[in-house]
Order: sequence, then structure tokens, then C-alpha cells
Amino acid sequence: MAKKGDCYTVRLTTGYLNWGTHRYTESRDLIPGEAYIPIPSVNARQFNIVNSNATQNRDELGKNVFEFVVEDNFMSGHLKAQGNNKAGDIYAKQFSVLNDLKALGSWFDHIGASVGTEIKVEWLTPTQILLSKADKTESH
Repeated sequence: MAKKGDCYTVRLTTGYLNWGTHRYTESRDLIPGEAYIPIPSVNARQFNIVNSNATQNRDELGKNVFEFVVEDNFMSGHLKAQGNNKAGDIYAKQFSVLNDLKALGSWFDHIGASVGTEIKVEWLTPTQILLSKADKTESH
């Protein structure tokens, strides 16, 4: 489980910024504005960030759902850890806002994010996360 001060930084790509329209699957209609924050597999394992495969399809605070706020208080709510890298895997590969796949896209627009922008995901407590635009001098 993550603890206060644990963090990771990711560099945004077109896929993260435009998930709703930049997809490699035709499993559903294209939806502009959807975005997510990736969770590198090493960090998912390190901080035990799991998806619903590990929680019997329930939302569990500190496991697959986290309270969050962004650095300028533009938004807050709950992040859901979702997806996996192979069928049945319990470790999540991305964060989105619970029940709102467009919310992170709105925040990315608000901060002027583009391909290459770095996002820092930092735990304030085991159940609370701070999202911020990373300082370019921070390491990955």
C-alpha cells in the first residue's frame, strides 16, 4: 500500500490525452474528451494499486479507489484504478475519475497539457492523492 510521500511521474502521450478518440480498439464509439493517467506496472506493484479483479468488483478506498485533489484545487473527487496489461491481472494500468472519463481531459485542458507534459501522482495519505503538473527537473 502506498504511504505519504510515495509518488511517480509520467509523461503524457497522445493516447493518454485523447483516449476517447485515439484508440486501437473498436469496442465502443469514439468519445472526445476522455483521458487518463497511466500507472506504470512497476509502480502498480510497488504501491499495490489494483483493479476490480482484486476487489471482487467492489470499489475499495486505498486499493482501487483513491480520493484526489489537483494542485490548484481545480477539481477533486475519486480516482479509480482500472484496466490491466493482461486478462485477469490484478494490477491496474490507469487512473480515471470515478464515473467520469472526461474529467481528467478537462483538467489536462485547464493546465495546458500536451504530448510530453509530465504529471506527478503523489500520495498524501494511503487513501489520498495529489495530482500536479511535474516540475521538469523531477525524475521518473
